[in-house]
Amino acid sequence: GEISWLTGEIHGPGRFTIPVTVTDGGNPAKSSTATYGVRVGEVNQPPVIGSLPDQTVAAGATLRIVMRAVDIDLPAQGLQFSLDNSSPVRVALDPETGEVLISPDLDLEPGVYRFVVSVSDDGTPVMTFSREFAVNVILPTEEVELEIVSSLPGEMAFEWATVIGAQYTVQSIENIGGKVWENVGALTGDGARARFSEEIGEIEQRFYRVIKLNP
Repeated sequence: GEISWLTGEIHGPGRFTIPVTVTDGGNPAKSSTATYGVRVGEVNQPPVIGSLPDQTVAAGATLRIVMRAVDIDLPAQGLQFSLDNSSPVRVALDPETGEVLISPDLDLEPGVYRFVVSVSDDGTPVMTFSREFAVNVILPTEEVELEIVSSLPGEMAFEWATVIGAQYTVQSIENIGGKVWENVGALTGDGARARFSEEIGEIEQRFYRVIKLNP
C-alpha cells in the first residue's frame, strides 16, 4: 500500500487529493476507498546567469553586454540585476534588462578589471545568483582608413587594409549621437584588404566604424 509520487515545479504550491482503494480476495471481493490530501510546498530556486566570457575593449570606446538569466520557478518571477564595480571603470547597468555599458576613459590605465554581476528574484525567500567576469582594457590603436567601394543597390560596402594577426570589429549605429554601437562583423587580419558589405534597404542613414585590436 505504499504510495510514491515524485513532485515537480508545476505542483507547488498546491493541494491535491489522492483516492486509495483496497480490495480483498474474498468471494465476492469487498473493497473500501479513502481519500488523502497532499499539500505540496513551494521551494524557491535561484535564477542563473548564463556564461560570461572575458571581454576586451579599447580605452575611449564603449562595450555593451546583455546579461541573460533563467529562473525555473513557476509561476514566473520578476528578476533584478545589480553590479559590483570596485574598479575605476565607468559602468552603467539597466537593472530590468541586464544591459551593461562599460566605458573606460581614455586616460585609464590598461589592464584587466573584474566585475561581479548578480541577479535576484522576488520569491520567498529572495534568491540571488552572482557571476564574475573580466574586461581587458587596452590602449586605443591607430585609425583604420575605410574606403567606400562599389556595391549592389541597397547595399553598403567598404574596404580597409589589415595587419596580420590584428582583430577587427565592425560596428554600426543609425544615430551618430547615440551611445551604443552594434557589432555587425568581425575578422582577423591577414595582411590583405578586408571587405565588409551589408544590406541597408531603405534606411536613410547609418554610420560605421572599425575597431582594431593589436595582436
